[in-house]
Amino acid sequence: MPRGRTERSQKSHVITVRLSEEEYEQLQSLCTNVGARNTSDATRMALESLAYERTGDRDELVDQKLRQLERRIIVLTGKVEEICRTLPPRPNGPQERSCS
Repeated sequence: MPRGRTERSQKSHVITVRLSEEEYEQLQSLCTNVGARNTSDATRMALESLAYERTGDRDELVDQKLRQLERRIIVLTGKVEEICRTLPPRPNGPQERSCS
């Protein structure tokens, strides 16, 4: 991703790629492993990583990896909060449901 460009910037180009069933399953697994919201995000992250590795720009690669970790933390936090909402209140304790 070029410097100064935000993750939320509008995307205007579409690329179509045909994948085998095995390749598509690998892409879906990549989504889970890197905390991507969908296959488009996972593909974009993989392309960015490849581009950074080829240019040798390690600072950018580290920044990208940190963004990936932040995304995974956000996803995991959401899942923990979802689980907490399903827990019954603690007996003889605060009425709030809390995982802390």
